[in-house]
Amino acid sequence: GVFLYVLGEHNDARAWFHTGDRAARFCHDGNLEAWMHARSAIVSLHYGTPRFALMLADKAAALHRGPSGAAVRTQLVRARALARLGDRVNAWGALKAASSAFESLDDGETSNKVFCHTERQFLAHSANTLTSLRDTRAATRLREQALAAFAGHDSAEHLDPALARIDEGLCLLWEADPTAACHHVMAAIAELPREHRTGLVGVSAHAFFVNLTPAQQRLRAGVELKE
Repeated sequence: GVFLYVLGEHNDARAWFHTGDRAARFCHDGNLEAWMHARSAIVSLHYGTPRFALMLADKAAALHRGPSGAAVRTQLVRARALARLGDRVNAWGALKAASSAFESLDDGETSNKVFCHTERQFLAHSANTLTSLRDTRAATRLREQALAAFAGHDSAEHLDPALARIDEGLCLLWEADPTAACHHVMAAIAELPREHRTGLVGVSAHAFFVNLTPAQQRLRAGVELKE
């Protein structure tokens, strides 16, 4: 399900998470069931609507008990969905809940990139929430920490840094520099190895593009980005 989501095969990803949800319910594993709903919510966040993502995340929040990787993921996706819906108060509340859950986990749990978040992933996804809230100063601070951590890590990670750089483009856009913003997003994509230019990268770049006004889309940089 995770791999298919990244590749852009969102319907198949949802089907796998639905299968996982049924298995988790059969085993009475509430945290795993919550994780499946939270993962499905992330699919909806990118390929569906923030309102449906929030519904799935709320369903996950009702299932997990105590701090866990599932709780961190659930509250983060709630924060991101609420931010996109313009609900600042509840988005901040969910972000604080995610941070509290994350801080209570041990190193073994936070080193698991699938069932939890590494610190660099957590920073990047928290910055995404702040970007959607147009809190560019706070978003930039967290994102710079995340990108420095990705750069200093031994293994090659491409996806999250690329998505963080697309978020940087949004911050430039919110700061009224659409040409620089478009160039920044184009560079983020161009610098990715071709095999890592997945459906998720494409849909994230398109989400940036639709934030441009019609006049900004007609700028030379906007036309180049669209191409």
